[in-house]
Amino acid sequence: MYEPGPAVVDAVRNLHRVVNNAGATMRIVTAENDVTIGQPVVPDGVSGHASTDPRQPVFPPTEAEFESLETDFLESPELDAFKNRLIVQWPEFQSLRQCSIDILWKAKGGASGGKLTFGKCSKMPGLSRYYSREDFVIWIAADHVRNYAFDQVQLEALIYHELSHIGVEADEKTGELKWSIVAHDATVFFNEITRYGTWQQDLRILRQSYEQLALASGQ
Repeated sequence: MYEPGPAVVDAVRNLHRVVNNAGATMRIVTAENDVTIGQPVVPDGVSGHASTDPRQPVFPPTEAEFESLETDFLESPELDAFKNRLIVQWPEFQSLRQCSIDILWKAKGGASGGKLTFGKCSKMPGLSRYYSREDFVIWIAADHVRNYAFDQVQLEALIYHELSHIGVEADEKTGELKWSIVAHDATVFFNEITRYGTWQQDLRILRQSYEQLALASGQ
């Protein structure tokens, strides 16, 4: 897999910002890719909402940026905007408006159990929460997002996934909200489905979700 150097990545990121700030778009066509960057401005009085082209690439901080600041984590208005938009957009995240969630780029995501870790959501323990004032912190792996050339939709889906790990229950007596980290809805091996099908309830629900998605997309 081709990995552009920091100078190339910085140049592309700067080009993207210039085009986007100008309210224009630019189409870049190569032998392997056809990408449109930038976001057109909708003039006043024109109906409809301009939406980000889902094919637009994501430009996380480079390894050199992390090294120059001597840090493993960097704040990002872009990630924060994704997070806030999802919390406002989807009813399943309505309760998250009542807690404080920080989201950061992490220099290297690493791997766990032989699989790359693209992101992680953590609940802040007492002392960390006291100093950070955050209930939860989500980090997104800059190196994996860069190496796998994530687009806007893939990044949004990753952030949605991490937000889904946040759970809340109200105390029956006091009504106080108790926050927690929620496990995945289903844990499965591909070969398990091949051999035995959707043999347990979690897998049957997963199958129904895929079938509904296929019907909605006309597949």
